[in-house]
Amino acid sequence: MLSCKEATRLTEQKIFEGKLSRVKAWQLSMHLKMCDACKRYSQQSAMVEKAFRERLESTGDETVLHSEVELPGLSPEKKDAILKRLESHL
Repeated sequence: MLSCKEATRLTEQKIFEGKLSRVKAWQLSMHLKMCDACKRYSQQSAMVEKAFRERLESTGDETVLHSEVELPGLSPEKKDAILKRLESHL
């Protein structure tokens, strides 16, 4: 069975490249059926990508897909702490 980290990587690959091999698609499908956290991540990633695409279509501004997300009000230390905590769960 795939690890959650591998399932996350395949989810992103599927979203951005649009396709997985049959074996990888099957493995991801099986993992998502058994792992609620990864299933939720997959759904949320798809929603975020859809929102970016809709923004791109409505504005024609391609930089929206490549710009860094600013988190107003968070200190660099807090941002680093959040990133480290997220990475430790992957």
